[in-house]
Amino acid sequence: MKLSLLRLLSLTLLLTVAAATPSFAQYGTQEKVAYIEQYLRKGDKLDLMRELNLKQALRDGSRLIALRVEASSYENAKLVLKHNGQRLQALAPSSYSMEISMQTPASLQPQDKLVLAAKGEVRVAKLVAVIQSTYTPPRNPGQGQGVLKARVNKQVYGHEVFAVKRLVKNQTGARLQGLQVKKVIVKGNSTSYYGQATVQLKVNGQLVGFPQTLNSQSSRLALQIPAHMPSVIGQGLRQIKVVVRGDAYIQMVGLKTQQARDPRRGGNQGSAQVHLNQQFRGNQVMNLDQLLSRAGSRVDVYSPVEALTFVARGYGSIVVQSRGSVHGVATVVNRGTQTIRISGSNSLRDLKLRVTGNMTIETVRVKTRY
Repeated sequence: MKLSLLRLLSLTLLLTVAAATPSFAQYGTQEKVAYIEQYLRKGDKLDLMRELNLKQALRDGSRLIALRVEASSYENAKLVLKHNGQRLQALAPSSYSMEISMQTPASLQPQDKLVLAAKGEVRVAKLVAVIQSTYTPPRNPGQGQGVLKARVNKQVYGHEVFAVKRLVKNQTGARLQGLQVKKVIVKGNSTSYYGQATVQLKVNGQLVGFPQTLNSQSSRLALQIPAHMPSVIGQGLRQIKVVVRGDAYIQMVGLKTQQARDPRRGGNQGSAQVHLNQQFRGNQVMNLDQLLSRAGSRVDVYSPVEALTFVARGYGSIVVQSRGSVHGVATVVNRGTQTIRISGSNSLRDLKLRVTGNMTIETVRVKTRY
């Protein structure tokens, strides 16, 4: 009898370890454990959605992939798993307490009912749910739409900055280039006893929008990139960060994305010509984006510039520079067209023109890398 009990305990331990292993082998899985220690009699029910807090997990985009119950019975009793009133499975626990794997519904929604009903007297020690975070990745690299999530699970004290784009890319492995960011998602709650905890979006090094408040309960905030700023990764959108101020626990950050239009389709979408007709005398220096905007241009000022083509008349020189570096010089004698190639990832906001002499720049053609 002792030998049989020892073997049974060993088998129980082995089954428990084997059942727990997938939560470490699969990305984004975690176990939710509820210690019940309750005797159920015929007709008694356990609300698994409430006991395991599955409703909130499903709302956050996770799915139930495994369900186990540790139970025992001293008579011919059964545990019946029901999904929305429909019987999924009936199990007969042994007289020794051990974990039993149960069938999971094919599709479990936050509004569903999932209960464990007793047929006879059963002792339920604990419930275990294995959930896996999910996202909808693009079907092909750089195509499609979905929500890309990165788990953070970090306590913030006072101030913290999370690089959302880097976190999402590292955890999901998704190719972000060419995706348009519709919203930046933050999930967390305030842990401050005094004052508030807030989150604010930071795009390309600039704080945008108003700080949004985290409450003491787990909440999900959606931060929007302003319409006047770039929203396509690799096409002007370089950095996406979330700034947290105050004491807070951040569970997840994510990106809600969709496929942006390919600028290489439809001919001239990767380039734009601006009719400037601007006269210059002497020695003048100006920001290129401001010069073009005064001419009514709607060129994307954030995309990396590949080349600039000038059509000018008169005499003198046009120097294109950024941060002290010179990209090229166009010499104007009478009338002509010259192209200057731009190195690095400089956008129109980074570039300046230094014009010397006496000339009129008639048009500027901007060719971007995307």
